Amino acid sequence: MGDVAQRSLGTNGDDPKGDEASSSDDSDESPRITKTTKRTRPRWLMPALAVAIAAVLIVSVLIIYYIPSQTDRSLTIENQSVSLSGIEIFKPEDKVSNPNAGDPSYVYLFIGKEAVDLSGPEIRTSECYYLENASITQVEEDVEQHLEDGFQVEVNSHLSYSVGIEDFEDEVDLAVVRLREVDGMIASSFIFVATGSGVAHDVTISAIRDGVREGNSTPIHIECAEEPITAIEATMHLEDVSGGHKGVIDQISPSISWSQVRIDLTERRTGGDLATAVWSPSQSDLDGGTIISQSYLSAIPDSVNVNLTITDILGDGHVSAGDYLTVIAEGQGFDPSCTYTLSFYFGSLQFLEVEF
Repeated sequence: MGDVAQRSLGTNGDDPKGDEASSSDDSDESPRITKTTKRTRPRWLMPALAVAIAAVLIVSVLIIYYIPSQTDRSLTIENQSVSLSGIEIFKPEDKVSNPNAGDPSYVYLFIGKEAVDLSGPEIRTSECYYLENASITQVEEDVEQHLEDGFQVEVNSHLSYSVGIEDFEDEVDLAVVRLREVDGMIASSFIFVATGSGVAHDVTISAIRDGVREGNSTPIHIECAEEPITAIEATMHLEDVSGGHKGVIDQISPSISWSQVRIDLTERRTGGDLATAVWSPSQSDLDGGTIISQSYLSAIPDSVNVNLTITDILGDGHVSAGDYLTVIAEGQGFDPSCTYTLSFYFGSLQFLEVEF
């Protein structure tokens, strides 16, 4: 029985006929047919994959939105008496080397049009990064209070900033202070608007924590000036009044002060001869805070004395729409045989002319 079993099985327990068949197949190079067993995925795999993808997406959103909100938090303190509307803000390096400045290193700004953003000293956060009764105040030098001419910025009961300015005569105003907390440090920026002619010397920002000065910015000089005027658009209409004429300003741009205006009244006589009366108004005469009038007397040579009366309806000393003037000739009045031209000049620039 054992021998029969041995003959029926190969040395490996395989069917000897199967070996012969395999050898025959190999030698005949017949196509080999392989039987594949189909594997099925566990039913839990797809839901688990979906959950994993959703988790990755949520983490990505947190990285994009949540983390910056933690590292880039900012605090803002505004001076409610100063507006930045229509003001262009510059970095100091963008406003130096102006040929009109007193020194090439001065930051040069146009009054009422431009501002500069200065960086304050960086300090450690140390749990003082919050606003509490925050304010911006202009201050005068006080030795006992350790205050310099300039501005005092209160952030909270622990943190404040002092802005010292040498020879300060209201050339600038502090409009906004912004604080940023980054990597455990507080960075700050101070926006100064040009408000008056002159130079604010050695503008220095100091950080003060619990009464101790912790850092100073590099001193910067800021020079402020009126923007050069190269063109003025203005219109006026005339009305007849007893003894002369009334001229009403309909519009003018940009605004200029009455001290910057020269007014000529030219008489063109028969035969073409010309004679002119000249007036140079004063801004201080027309800066009363409310509607105000001022009269000036001049004469057209070899003709007539003329009284010019200017009315500033705002009383701000500046030429504005609605302001008006009258020209009244003394004695016999204006010669009806002559033509009169009323001309307005800004320096050598003639910007308005009317005839009667």
